[in-house]
Amino acid sequence: MADLLTLPEVRGTLATTEPLAAVSFATLAEDGRAAPYATYDDKWRKRPEDAPVTDPVPVWLTVPQLGQRYQLTFQAAQQLGSTCRIPQDLQVSVPAEYVESLVNWFLRQGLGERQLKLLLAGQGTDEHGARVPLAVAQTRATVQPFSNLALLDEALKVIEAVYGKGAAVAAEAHFTLYHDLEHTDLRLVVPGAAQEIGGDAWAPGVEITNSCIGLKQTTVTGLLCRLESSAVALDGAHTAGGFKRLNSTPAEAYEWAGEASRDVLDALEIAYANLGELAHREVGIDPGGFVESLAHEFRVPKAQVQRLTTLLEEAPGDLTMYAITALAGRAANMDGMKWRARAQLMAMAGHIVHAEGGRCSKDRPCYRALPPGFEHPA
Repeated sequence: MADLLTLPEVRGTLATTEPLAAVSFATLAEDGRAAPYATYDDKWRKRPEDAPVTDPVPVWLTVPQLGQRYQLTFQAAQQLGSTCRIPQDLQVSVPAEYVESLVNWFLRQGLGERQLKLLLAGQGTDEHGARVPLAVAQTRATVQPFSNLALLDEALKVIEAVYGKGAAVAAEAHFTLYHDLEHTDLRLVVPGAAQEIGGDAWAPGVEITNSCIGLKQTTVTGLLCRLESSAVALDGAHTAGGFKRLNSTPAEAYEWAGEASRDVLDALEIAYANLGELAHREVGIDPGGFVESLAHEFRVPKAQVQRLTTLLEEAPGDLTMYAITALAGRAANMDGMKWRARAQLMAMAGHIVHAEGGRCSKDRPCYRALPPGFEHPA
C-alpha cells in the first residue's frame, strides 16, 4: 500500500493555522487616530521556493489603535500587499523598501477608511526576538473562518456511523493533503472498509475542500482509493456541492459537512458497481485520443497529460477502462504537481467510472468519452 497520512499527522498539519483568533482594525489616519503601518525586511521575499506559505517571515504590522505589533506569515504578508493593490508577483520582485512604502501609503490614506481583519494563530517574534502574536491571514472584516479541524471531526463522526468505530480510528488521509489559509484539500480514506474490485482493494473515502478565509466554497465529495497505488477517483457525479457562506455560521457549515459526508458515502455503492464493470470493458482503438479528449474536458495541464500517456504506453497487456481509471488516479500522485492539477486528474478518473467507460463509436465515431447515462438515439 502506498503511503497514507495518519490522523495525528493530519491534525498536526491543520493545527499550524488553528485555533484562529481575530482582530479588526481601521485604515486611514485622521482625527488623531494613527494609521497601521508595516515594516519589511528584504529577506521576506528571498525564502526558498518550497517553504510553506504558512511560515513566518520578517514582516510586521503595527496597529496603534490596538496597541499591538504582529508578525506575518508569508501568505498573510502577500494578502496585505494585495489589499493594498500590489500584485503578488511584484511584491517579491522588487526591494522590500518599495513594497513597504506603497503598503504604508495605502494604509495611511490610499484605501480610505476600511475595516480589515487579521486572523491569528500561535506566536511569532519581533525584530528583537520578543514574542508577538502571529498573523496567519489578512482578510475582509466580515470573514468568518471555517475550522478545518472541525470539518475533519464531522467527517470522522460519519465514517464511524457508517463503517464502525474501528474503521474510523484507523482512517487515514491521502498524502496529497494540501493546506494553507486560502485553500485546503483533505481526502480521508477508510482502508478498513475496502472492497475488492478487479483484483485490487479500493477503499471508500471523503474529500473535503475548504477556504478557511472564505475565498471559495466548502465542498464535500466521495472518493474511491486504490490502496496499492493510492490512485483516487473522485465521485463527482454525487458530490454534495458547495456550502454557501453568505449569512451562514461556522456551526451551520459543520452540520452541513456531516450531512454531506453521509450522503456521498452512501452514494459510493453506485461507484463501486460501475468500477467493477470497467474491468470488462476494453478501451479499443486510440486510447491516447480518448485520454486527451477527457483531459481537455477537465482542463488537465499538458504536462500531466504527457505523464499520463507515458503511463498508458508502459501499461502491460490490453488496456481496459478500469486500467485507465487507475492510471489517471495514479498520475495525480506524481511529484511537483499543483493541487488543482491533482484534483482535475482525480475528477477525470471519477468521470470514467460514472460514464462506465462509454465512448462515441456509432456511425462516424469520434471515440470521445460519453457523458454518464448517455444513450444513443434510436
